[in-house]
Amino acid sequence: MHAHVDLSSVTVALLGPRRLTTPLRATYQRAAAGIVDIERPENLSAQALSGAGFVVIALPAVSDSAVKTGAAAWRRALAAAGVALPVSVERVPERTGGSITLVGGGPGDPGLITAAGLHALAHADVIFADRLAPAVTAELAPGVRVVPVGKRPGHHPIPQSEIQTLMIDAALAGETVVRFKGGDPFVFGRGGEELVACRAAGVDVHVIPGITSAVAVPENAGIPVTFRELSRSFTVVSGHDPLDEDELEHLAGLARSGATIVLLMGVATLPQTVSGLTRHGLAADTPLAVLEKGFSSAERSTFSTLATAVVDTAAAGCASPAVTVIGAVVHALADGARPGSGLPASQVPASSDDAAPETLAAQPVLLACSHGTGNASGQAAVAQLVAAVRNELESVPVIDTWVDVQEPNLMERTRALGEAPSVIVPLLLSAGYHVYVDMAQAIEGNPDHRVAAALGPDPRLATVMARRLREAMQDVNAEPMSESDTVIMAAAGSSQPDAVRDCRVTADQLSHELGVPVRVAFLSAAEPTVHDAVAEARESPRSAGSSSDANRGGTSGRVLVATYLLAPGFFHNKTVKAGADITAAPLLSPDAPTPPELIELVIEHYEQAVHG
Repeated sequence: MHAHVDLSSVTVALLGPRRLTTPLRATYQRAAAGIVDIERPENLSAQALSGAGFVVIALPAVSDSAVKTGAAAWRRALAAAGVALPVSVERVPERTGGSITLVGGGPGDPGLITAAGLHALAHADVIFADRLAPAVTAELAPGVRVVPVGKRPGHHPIPQSEIQTLMIDAALAGETVVRFKGGDPFVFGRGGEELVACRAAGVDVHVIPGITSAVAVPENAGIPVTFRELSRSFTVVSGHDPLDEDELEHLAGLARSGATIVLLMGVATLPQTVSGLTRHGLAADTPLAVLEKGFSSAERSTFSTLATAVVDTAAAGCASPAVTVIGAVVHALADGARPGSGLPASQVPASSDDAAPETLAAQPVLLACSHGTGNASGQAAVAQLVAAVRNELESVPVIDTWVDVQEPNLMERTRALGEAPSVIVPLLLSAGYHVYVDMAQAIEGNPDHRVAAALGPDPRLATVMARRLREAMQDVNAEPMSESDTVIMAAAGSSQPDAVRDCRVTADQLSHELGVPVRVAFLSAAEPTVHDAVAEARESPRSAGSSSDANRGGTSGRVLVATYLLAPGFFHNKTVKAGADITAAPLLSPDAPTPPELIELVIEHYEQAVHG
């Protein structure tokens, strides 16, 4: 920069690609009134330079002749635009390679980004930003290209592997890349695996820590995670997937000894967490707080206990993002807090007894009731569906529950709700014993509770099932489906004739979706069994020559199984063991985005039950 030129009241136009103008930006930002960026001569116009009083042409520091040629191209563009301004030509050393910096953005307030983080943002060529990172404004990163790659529970528009590929490709192309995350990159931010991927690709990578929301959000809500004589330690746990029994037992033991438990991403799995901690001996009156949307204008605190947390948070409509704190520290600095209010009792507006039932009646609780499974992948997949529904229905309390295996079960849930109106939405693919008996018993004698229809049969379920089968075929590079294949739809099965009929309707819908005949078979309580149907298909003339190699290249006589099951678990393992050439995954998977069709069905059935 020309040291004797006063630019304090002048807007400077930086001309050149970002890899060259970025090193000059900080200098001119300090000296000038403003910055205008133009990357290519063809983008230059009088309108683009409107208000500019000085021009800087950034060129690579190569030979004099190359610099003269590059400068001449920009000067011709200036002349063609009819612009006559003072021009400075700056030689910038070319970067031989790009870099990636993983930046922790803190708990959401831009004022809590570290100085090093601010510097990295301002000097980046491209920023790959997460949903929970502070908004990247022109003030934070002027002229920087921002690529949103954030995820919501149950909705991952850009898979993690693709995010890593995008930022590594940008760095290998010579760009300065910032991966911008909420909190700290190494606290459930997948920063570790991103750093490993960068090193494996030979990319220069750095990490700038951020303030973790695990400490900052509780602190902002007046909750210290440690407090003399109350808690000498705290444990931060991911609640994204349900905790297993060993983890719950360990956490309950820590909490009983006085440790504070901090859950991140734990709203969807809160019912499993609190019931598990209680089951392993943590007192039911242990304080609990759910702290939503920390450091935003919508931040809110809901106070409760283990015993009432599920009902209190559902009634309050708690949703992610949220930090959950469990332990005596919840009330260390706030005497007289009223559970569920987030305010001291003295500050809670009084409300009439008549108003509360009207509020509840207008928004019945949605009890998302699935069968239940001991399979961790199945639990996580269903939890993702419930979280996705909760995100879509922000004003409706959504609670998950089960008829078997998992706790708290449906009867406990409805008893806890008392007279609060609710709609039980069966996360079941067909009506059967659980709908007609278990769910009917759960609402018996209480007109404020209703049961919606099971999710199937519905053509949208056939659409998802067909998608899963095609994905399974693509995974093994199989040839497209043909008329020589036998397609079997594997369903759970039921002793209820209506449920069996519903499965046959769905098989017809799947046949229409795939364009080939579909047979239906069952894993329990109905005939034919999936095992027998696969064996029979292998013995039929159209399956002659079928073998385990049929998925590689040939299409003669393959046996393909479409899985009419909601989530991974015992029945899907049984389906795989039936020995088909290709077996599709269930409708839900913890490693894939929740199908929008299923989210739509749950919400649709809830609204139909509410509105009659």
